[in-house]
Amino acid sequence: IKKEFSFKGNHLDTNFFNCIPGSYNLKLIADTDENNYWSKGNLINKLQPEKIYNYEGEIKLQKNWTADITWEFNSKE
Repeated sequence: IKKEFSFKGNHLDTNFFNCIPGSYNLKLIADTDENNYWSKGNLINKLQPEKIYNYEGEIKLQKNWTADITWEFNSKE
């Protein structure tokens, strides 16, 4: 399952509805060049790929449950 959306700033408060019960992994891609997709870098121009942050651990969803997740990460990593 893939859900893409953009936001600016350092805080996101959102909801995902109708998720299938199961285990999930979350990723956040820092779109630093603001082109709305992951830029893989350029060796010739010495540009690093945009940073991908992985949420540590799995998110386990059960039927008719609500899960609140707080994810703190260092954007300077």
